[in-house]
Amino acid sequence: MNRARKLLAAILANPKGVRFDDACRAAELLGFAHKGGQGSHRAFAREGEPELLNFQNRGGLIPPYQARQLIRMIEPKNLSCPHAKSPEMRQAAGFESIEGVTRWVSRN
Repeated sequence: MNRARKLLAAILANPKGVRFDDACRAAELLGFAHKGGQGSHRAFAREGEPELLNFQNRGGLIPPYQARQLIRMIEPKNLSCPHAKSPEMRQAAGFESIEGVTRWVSRN
């Protein structure tokens, strides 16, 4: 299991305990680019995506509502990992569905 899949699976499994650094890393894996932020805030945007991702560092974690926003971007209709552009590549990488990632989490 590669690190990207483990990171996304961990976020899906525990939205109330997503570390700030992990959220930033996951946003970049999903094709978002860091667009700014000062202090404890970071903003990420993706070309063609109207919704921005904003994360606040609260004691090393992000608030649960921001984790839910990130999870919405992980969902298959929004999934855009740089290494998994086509549906076939997403399936080969194991990102074909939320259920696939959730099954992996429950097994491990």
